Amino acid sequence: MTITAFTLFRYQDLKPETNCGLCTQTLDLMHQRQQHMHAQQSSMLAQIVAAASLLMSRLPEHANSLTGSVRTEQSLCQQLVVLPPDHHIEGASSTPIHLYQAVQDRIDRYRLFFQELVAVLPKKPETADDQTSYTAIHTNKMLIYLDRARELIDNTDFLDRLIRGEDLGMMTCFAPLEQQGDMQLTDFSDAQRATTYLPFSGGTRRITRKTGQTFSEPMNYWGTPSVSILTVTLLAVSDALGIHRDSEHNSSALWWDYSILEDIKDKLVHHHSPFLLTHRATPSVTIVSTGYMFGATRPVTDAGNHPPEDCSSMISRLMCMSQQHTTRDFSSAYRQIVDGISGWRYYASGESQRIVNELTSRFDAVRSTVAIGDVLGYFTFKNGDDTNRCWAPGHGHVGVWLGQTLATETRSSYEIFFAFTREVETNVDGFGIDVIPAVTDAHHAHDTHIHPSDNGSVQASFVLRPKQPAETSQAASSAMSIFAATESQTAPTGVGLR
Repeated sequence: MTITAFTLFRYQDLKPETNCGLCTQTLDLMHQRQQHMHAQQSSMLAQIVAAASLLMSRLPEHANSLTGSVRTEQSLCQQLVVLPPDHHIEGASSTPIHLYQAVQDRIDRYRLFFQELVAVLPKKPETADDQTSYTAIHTNKMLIYLDRARELIDNTDFLDRLIRGEDLGMMTCFAPLEQQGDMQLTDFSDAQRATTYLPFSGGTRRITRKTGQTFSEPMNYWGTPSVSILTVTLLAVSDALGIHRDSEHNSSALWWDYSILEDIKDKLVHHHSPFLLTHRATPSVTIVSTGYMFGATRPVTDAGNHPPEDCSSMISRLMCMSQQHTTRDFSSAYRQIVDGISGWRYYASGESQRIVNELTSRFDAVRSTVAIGDVLGYFTFKNGDDTNRCWAPGHGHVGVWLGQTLATETRSSYEIFFAFTREVETNVDGFGIDVIPAVTDAHHAHDTHIHPSDNGSVQASFVLRPKQPAETSQAASSAMSIFAATESQTAPTGVGLR
């Protein structure tokens, strides 16, 4: 069904006339966000190149011909001079420093700011509104983004290429990148940063590692931390070049602003950080992201059509639900329909049962054949008590189902779906086509939904189908593909989707 093999899926190959469950809406949401993020980064980059060009015009003629391919005192970023980070503070030095050092200093200062921010932020705020912002701040990944940005600047000619407007994927490395993990220098190339193709969570490199599927070309920028690594670098370089964007410094697809209390602001104000916004009625801090935010915490400023999402909030938004739901909610709704379990009490607000009832009124439980566009996921009960109606420690994941890889003698089967997800340490960050170990059988039947584990935990999987008019539901169930390309046009050698 859907697609017979992994390939690089072009947005233009989407068949708009086919309404395959939630697939079309999900594709639109992801493509619009991807385009907005790309446009914003391109705008920032253009401003940087223009400002750097102006500084270059003041250099001796020979400096403009430098390639910057060797990290020496002759590299371009060490020829251009700018003001130090604290030049605007009364009594501070205003002696110009070279751009390379200025960007390094700013990234180091940003890092100190976020270290102290998390340290002074209460673990248990007094109000629910404070909790909303503080969850987003406590779970931010800014330190990882800044560490990797600093490493790129220190060990490659990344900065020289950036201020020249050259292809970042052609950068040269001068020293080992200790913390790069799955990231490679070519991931920042113009081709990989384009918005032609659907992203893969963790990039094509992760899909190949898990499923064995190979691709005609790599796509490892979208769906990875590289997006935010570039964003924080662009912010640091813009800051060093004196490019002000106060009018743009609101929540967007690349960053969001979250409120903090006045006493928290007072403990941080000495940092003079561009991420600390004190000119508003309520002070706030800016968090850079690739689209994912744990709990999908909404920012204090308007994010327009690109608010933060997590895996379950995306489904809630696409279904126009009255509120954001969690994977525990979706799992409970499925269990209520299939197993007859009710009396849910896992929210302190007492709203658990009402929330589950809302979901059961909007979805049918799928116990037989899973179809493209169904909502598939799981919730893992860490303590193994899957019948617990009260709060229980656990975690889950959910997305819009597309298909399943074939199991082989050496590889397990994987479910394929659209999702928002983040595991920065393994180079997964953002949104796109994701994979999880299969929870359905070889015929896509979901007849077993309780899966005990050797470690004592229990995974409760679920498949839900949005309630729709019969003719629309039938069209979605029988659709062979949401892409215009046929099997013969898209199927490279490799693991198939059924």
